[in-house]
Amino acid sequence: MNIFCPYLPQYNFSFGTNYRSYNRLDGENMRTTTTLFREDLNWNKFTNYIINNFKNKENVNVVQIASSDGSEAFSLIISLLEKDAYNNKNFPIKAYDIDLEVIKAANSGKINANNEDIKRLHKNKYDFDKYFTETNDEINMKHEVFTKEALGNQKIYKDIIMRPYNVSDEITKRVEFNYGEMFDVVKNIEDNSNTVLLCRNVIGYLNSRQTELFTDLVSRTLKKGSMFVIGDFDTKSHQFLDLQLQHKGFKPVTKNVYRKM
Repeated sequence: MNIFCPYLPQYNFSFGTNYRSYNRLDGENMRTTTTLFREDLNWNKFTNYIINNFKNKENVNVVQIASSDGSEAFSLIISLLEKDAYNNKNFPIKAYDIDLEVIKAANSGKINANNEDIKRLHKNKYDFDKYFTETNDEINMKHEVFTKEALGNQKIYKDIIMRPYNVSDEITKRVEFNYGEMFDVVKNIEDNSNTVLLCRNVIGYLNSRQTELFTDLVSRTLKKGSMFVIGDFDTKSHQFLDLQLQHKGFKPVTKNVYRKM
């Protein structure tokens, strides 16, 4: 049985790469967002912890659920590149989403970014132009919520101006984007105490029973030393999620980051 279907893209949906809007079967509107270096995670501490936690592992397998346009996978890769982490270790990322259109966009090697994305890279002391170059090639997806500006190739959503950029090969070669539902993805993880599971701002869409089932599955799947990463939306939606995860054997190590004990 498919337990997870809090939003179904085949029903009256529209989205852009950074902003997506759905109407659920019960009529409730849901909007999801993603950004480069999303600020509910301390990327510097997170990356340092990954490097130190897996210092004796040759490969660290990163699995991401609800990967959207690739913004968070790209953020992690940039953080690892800036710390020269790839010099002596592999960090292959397998990223999954349930939106075929957004998966296609993520695999295009392009991304829509705005000034806030650029500022967040600078805040983390990274050079945006090192990894992204502006292009005239648009990311065209069905049911976009953008309106087009008459001048240039910029797109506008709720007064936020976004432009298309090519993503550096140094980034795109390190991640694969595919279709996958969260329960199925976790069931198929083969963990050797070397996994980072990114499931950020997804659990917040589950009801209490689904959350219990999913966190049970994650606890059974991940072995000692592996990491589970969530988001602010998850903890705000489920008041006792932190305690629930600790009860299932996870220790918080930095904001929204847990290590299986």
